Amino acid sequence: MQVHTDWLLPCVHGFIAQSKLSIFGKSIYVTLVARRSRQFAGTRFLKRGADDKGNPANHVESEQIVHDASTVGHGHGRFTSYLQLRASVPVFWMQDHSGMKAKPPISMNRNDPFFSTAAMHFDRLLQKYGGPVIVLDLVKKKEKRPRESILFDELTACLE
Repeated sequence: MQVHTDWLLPCVHGFIAQSKLSIFGKSIYVTLVARRSRQFAGTRFLKRGADDKGNPANHVESEQIVHDASTVGHGHGRFTSYLQLRASVPVFWMQDHSGMKAKPPISMNRNDPFFSTAAMHFDRLLQKYGGPVIVLDLVKKKEKRPRESILFDELTACLE
């Protein structure tokens, strides 16, 4: 079926904002763009881990663009960009929400001894953005009862 382009509206699920600053008389524009991935999308507590293609749940790409607009024209001046990605740990894991607990237990729902899904995810990142890829682990590693630390151990093994 052919659809005429007049009927299509491209959209981004995310956020965009721009601010103009004056620093020592120079006009500086700071733009923030956050885009959610359409791959393996869902609400934060219902989608966890990664899918078979290495797409992690809750993947958000945030870019900060700074434009020194002291020269006239949008295509002129100096630009800098910083990109940060946030996503679920890219291995097979889940949380059971049927019990309505404040902190549902985390379980590893599939065995992936070679971490092939995570490898696909990191390969895609390297292909799209180049290197280096810096992983900042925000998962708890020490707990009285192992919960998030299960993910910490899995992510550590994956990255090694």
